[in-house]
Amino acid sequence: MANIIIIEDDTKVLNQFRQYFKELNEDHRLRFFSNSEEFQNLYLKSSAGDIAAHPLFKAFNQAQMSWLVSADFQTTSPFAEVAAKLQINKDGKITAFDVATAKSGKAFGLPMDQIKVLKSIDELVPESFRVLWQDFRGSVKEGKVISNAFPITTSAGAWLLKISGQKRGENAVDLVLRHQPDVFLPLLETEKKIASAQAAEATKNEEEPEELKLLSTIDLLVFRTSCVKGAPTEWLTKTAEAMKLKGYGPPDFRVRFVATMHEEQTSDKGLLVHSQLDDVICLPLDRLIFLQKMELTLGLPKRSRPSFLFMQEEKLPIEISKLVSMELLSDVGFAIRNPVALAPGTISRFKIRFPALRETVVTLARSHSSVEHPEAEGQFLVYFHFFGAQHESRKRIFTYLNRSGNYKGLHTEDATKFEFSSENLFLTAREKEKKHVIVLDADPDQAESLAGLIRDGINQTEVITENSYYLFLRKYLNFVDEGDKPKAKPPATDATAAAGAAPPSPPPPIEPVNLDEIRLATNHDLYADQVEWLIGTSNSHLISTLTPFGEQDAVMGFPAAQLLQNDLSWRTLFRGSDNEHVLDETIKLVITTHKNNKRKFALADATGTFKWLQVEIEPHTVPEQLKITLAPLENTEWMKNQETKIPRLDLLVISEDLVPENVDSWLEGLKGLALKANLITANDELKVVVVGEKFSPERLLVYRHSKVSGLHSRPLNARAFLFEATSHMQAPFSKHNFDNQNWNEVKLKVHMTKEVILEGISEFGSSLISPATIQPGTVLYLHESIFENAPNQCLPARFYHSEEIQGQKGMFSCAFIYYGITDAFLKFCRAWIRDTYAAKKAKES
Repeated sequence: MANIIIIEDDTKVLNQFRQYFKELNEDHRLRFFSNSEEFQNLYLKSSAGDIAAHPLFKAFNQAQMSWLVSADFQTTSPFAEVAAKLQINKDGKITAFDVATAKSGKAFGLPMDQIKVLKSIDELVPESFRVLWQDFRGSVKEGKVISNAFPITTSAGAWLLKISGQKRGENAVDLVLRHQPDVFLPLLETEKKIASAQAAEATKNEEEPEELKLLSTIDLLVFRTSCVKGAPTEWLTKTAEAMKLKGYGPPDFRVRFVATMHEEQTSDKGLLVHSQLDDVICLPLDRLIFLQKMELTLGLPKRSRPSFLFMQEEKLPIEISKLVSMELLSDVGFAIRNPVALAPGTISRFKIRFPALRETVVTLARSHSSVEHPEAEGQFLVYFHFFGAQHESRKRIFTYLNRSGNYKGLHTEDATKFEFSSENLFLTAREKEKKHVIVLDADPDQAESLAGLIRDGINQTEVITENSYYLFLRKYLNFVDEGDKPKAKPPATDATAAAGAAPPSPPPPIEPVNLDEIRLATNHDLYADQVEWLIGTSNSHLISTLTPFGEQDAVMGFPAAQLLQNDLSWRTLFRGSDNEHVLDETIKLVITTHKNNKRKFALADATGTFKWLQVEIEPHTVPEQLKITLAPLENTEWMKNQETKIPRLDLLVISEDLVPENVDSWLEGLKGLALKANLITANDELKVVVVGEKFSPERLLVYRHSKVSGLHSRPLNARAFLFEATSHMQAPFSKHNFDNQNWNEVKLKVHMTKEVILEGISEFGSSLISPATIQPGTVLYLHESIFENAPNQCLPARFYHSEEIQGQKGMFSCAFIYYGITDAFLKFCRAWIRDTYAAKKAKES
């Protein structure tokens, strides 16, 4: 049985409450009020400006307050003066009085000889206040005075005194006892009148119907937000505190509170969130939802098993979020207010709804740094830079920033103010050193474009481009493939063997050659302007030659008839460990990305002379086939030698096309090679920024849990890319450095999410698996899966219980109730559960 207060002014809803609570338990006792004033006048009359509100009486409970009201206190002082000073020892025995009191020969209405025989001053404090008094004595300290009000009783009478105490040395406490009848007695007189009126009301109630009688305790208070006076959260705070002081809470728990409101009020702006508000229920009431939620709420703080609605067990990956305050924003990142600093490199997912923009911006962001908040004590400003932000999201951010006026990304656009000067005496040796960057992209044009962006945007930077991942490993990380051995000559095909034709003679061995000694191939090295053939994607076997050849035609000195008729004979052109590796890498890249790839190869002709050729490999119009094209090169600018030895690697910019599926294992291996090649130290992180086309949600998920330093999508936001590069390299000689960033002040509530596993689905709530307990009363938001169909694409949930999962140490099952469920989401959820359950049963059968 529960005692329940309902504040509601709609007769139809009141009748539903009667019906539904009776269905829960016929013994529930209900009391109805049309507004908060009616309820407060009857149950909380003495809560405003009364004795309980006086600061000296905050610690008293209801029983102690009742004792004070019923006591007959003296109006004259128990001392010769209004106040008396005395000293007690550590046991509470009175050891000295002030001179005036000692001369009077009496205290507390008793002769001094009766006072001296007291073992402790505790004997003068009524029994019901004794524990509180002893706590007061134990709390006194040296150098600080504390005060409280206490009654003192002797055979001569009772007094209500303000008592102040201060410790004196190790074994003594100084006390000042002050009689203040003009302060306390008027308050007590008011309380006596209220108590008398309540007693009369109680006597009257004996003759009235049961539902008009006052309740001594209250288990649940249900209120409609429009029926309370003032802001609902403020009213709730005051009411909860007053009910606690009055002792209305059940003995094993606090009073539970549930708010009701119409659907249109449950937007992010209007939804109530309060530490003591256990649920928000939308009107009109749904019977089953109401019954189930009231059963769970009245069972708190325990976790109840649902009786009215079914829980569909379903392990679903979802996300939960907390609302955080975004305070600064630019097109390169943002800053949020947070109670703790975040470690640099923490990747989080954010959902942002900008005013006046319909679409929600969803983006990953990586923490950059944390600083103490300039205005909020104990809070931090945590700076993030965007991580893998897609073009549409960046466009919406730009739109919002530009609506606030003429948005400027930088304080100054004058790059000359940030140029490096070797004469700057304040620079350290490390700051004077050049930063070294490698841009690794299979597309030479894209690689050079990125390299140029870095060279132009950041002073004191050496940028190298590389188009082959294999050559990057070999040239800069000293990687040697143990499997590199001379390949056996290609076997003769069945057709040539049957015809008795001898296989092609093996070409002469090739020796390593200086890059400066390699010449350009000419049209004389090919039998046509360009030579094309088709190979299969599964085994690289030659399918057909697209450029017809005659008996005397040759390719790089090799007879075309021999080179382009055998299944794998064409690979003779690419002999040599480096060429073979780069060829296989290129074929694999074209197959996986479905993009054309042009690459320069130094191929050895029939005499072993190396010559540069352009080789293009592209998907053919026929599935499972690739076209290979050989052509001479005309432009020689690219032949200018690049430095292949660098003292350290400050930043690696790599195309997404070259990054394997298992990102973290790849990064660990790469870091090991860089460490072994002395390009980083043991204390350094290998800084890797990935650049790619539009990332799929699955791929973003991989990067979200990786140690990649940065992630950028094309078309590139050059400012964001350069800002991040200066941060990773600690390169201050750029107008894009952190100190020159201009941040717009904003005040936006945004969702900061993390991934969890949902344990089940229902219409009323569920539970999820978390690596940490979630405190009861916490309101978080549910995202993904069915919750994308709730208003604002997320659903608030209030957590009420957490317990460790048996057999899974450090993992917790955290139960929650949906908060403010709309009718539309409720219908969708029921249909989803019904269809999923039916499909599951059909599969099992």
